[in-house]
Amino acid sequence: MDAYEFVRYVGDINPAIYDSVYLAKGVTLDDYKNVETLDMQDYVFRVGQNQNHDIAVRGGSDKTRYSLSGNFNNQKGIIINSGFKRYQGRFSLDQTVSDKLKVGLNANYAYSEAYGTPISATNFYASATTLYSVWGFRPTTSISGRDSAVNLLDEFYDPGNELANNQDYRVNPYQHIQNQLTLNKEHVLNANAYRVWYY
Repeated sequence: MDAYEFVRYVGDINPAIYDSVYLAKGVTLDDYKNVETLDMQDYVFRVGQNQNHDIAVRGGSDKTRYSLSGNFNNQKGIIINSGFKRYQGRFSLDQTVSDKLKVGLNANYAYSEAYGTPISATNFYASATTLYSVWGFRPTTSISGRDSAVNLLDEFYDPGNELANNQDYRVNPYQHIQNQLTLNKEHVLNANAYRVWYY
């Protein structure tokens, strides 16, 4: 909803707030047609990006075969301050020692980082999730009195969410995401060796 549609909606579900807050001091519903509308999606969502780079070297001789490869993956999420990075390397070696013995080694190492605010539902209130806050955040404040100077992007809490119940703590998702750093790091190493005897 834009500012006009939102204020009209407030009037439909809560006429007392509509009159005392949004239409106070001679303000009319039509005045909200000229008010700048805040669409929180414009500030929280972005175009995602993905980079993937591979390099590999393979070679050897009749008795020795080796392979060395690496991968770098960098993803920027569609929500600001979110993404995923992974660095991965693999090494393998096959060596023919004699006509009766062959040995080998395989090793794979990966380091990954995932960062960003969780956006999925919780076990508590729907309003605690990021997407609920993005879609539910009001597009305007009252333009009567001093509330007209309030910049919604700068407020951590909704400055006057009269439509919410006691369990709906409407937090500014833009501020919440900007101020939170959730970083998960993971190291994984897999290695194995083998030998083969020929009789």
